[in-house]
Amino acid sequence: MKYVQLLFSALIFSSSCMFGYDVRSLDQEKIKQHAVAIEKKVTRDYYVRMALISMVAARIAYAGFTWLNTPIEKPIDLIQPKKADVPKITWGKWARNVKTSWINWGAHLISKENIQNSIISAGKFGLATTFQMGMGSVMQGVYTKLNYPNTFRWYICSHVPYIKTIEYIKTTIATLQDQSLTLEQINYNKQLLQEACNRFVCDGEKLCGYMIYKTQLLDIEEQQIAERTARYFCNYYNEFLQRMSDQLACEVVDYTILDTMLTSFETDIKRQFKLFFYLEGETDEERAMIGERMKRSIIIDGIAGLF
Repeated sequence: MKYVQLLFSALIFSSSCMFGYDVRSLDQEKIKQHAVAIEKKVTRDYYVRMALISMVAARIAYAGFTWLNTPIEKPIDLIQPKKADVPKITWGKWARNVKTSWINWGAHLISKENIQNSIISAGKFGLATTFQMGMGSVMQGVYTKLNYPNTFRWYICSHVPYIKTIEYIKTTIATLQDQSLTLEQINYNKQLLQEACNRFVCDGEKLCGYMIYKTQLLDIEEQQIAERTARYFCNYYNEFLQRMSDQLACEVVDYTILDTMLTSFETDIKRQFKLFFYLEGETDEERAMIGERMKRSIIIDGIAGLF
């Protein structure tokens, strides 16, 4: 029994000391892998967009070609029909013919064969219309999803939720400052904080990866400035990770200092982002497109927050 108690006490002690860890630096190999993956994705999406546009253009061309080659009657034939010998009939015979025609038409209208053919024709028309509308909606949705501005701001908004990561780290820090937490709750929140810091490192690698990818697409003069900017950003990110790692490695972590560091980091990184936005030549139209996408995302997040 004493051995069991000693074992549990050792486990509790090790879990309480588990938080002394180092936040790793940005991995240059992973940054290069992200840059290659981004280039492949953007290229693939471009060709898919071109394929969709080609399909729509081919469909319109086919409809126009079919319409132009449809035979039509000449206007002179409609105005001056060919003369034909029309037999003369009495009014009584004409009335009997009209009556017979109405009776035959009514019988045909309620016949089983006509009802079946009408249902089949309506079903075919409905299916064809639904299929065309559905395909058009799908193609429009796919095109809208793939038609995005290839800018650093778009990539941050769509693929790197570093702002959410920082907010989560701050929330966890605020929770750890609660003096009423039990030892299990403290260890649990420390583990969450560790995973959030790992996520924060991954965000930095993605950001640097896009900078490397986009730098290759710029002009020579802008490319040199962008390379220096990307290199400075990577060094700054690593320096901050090291300072955060040193703070977390302390026996008694001062979470107030850590929160202040994160706030200062947010301010500095925004200014570095703006510089890269200017270097890549982001247009007002691209910013407006990103703004529309962000509005939809905010609405979706608001709906998701209700559940």
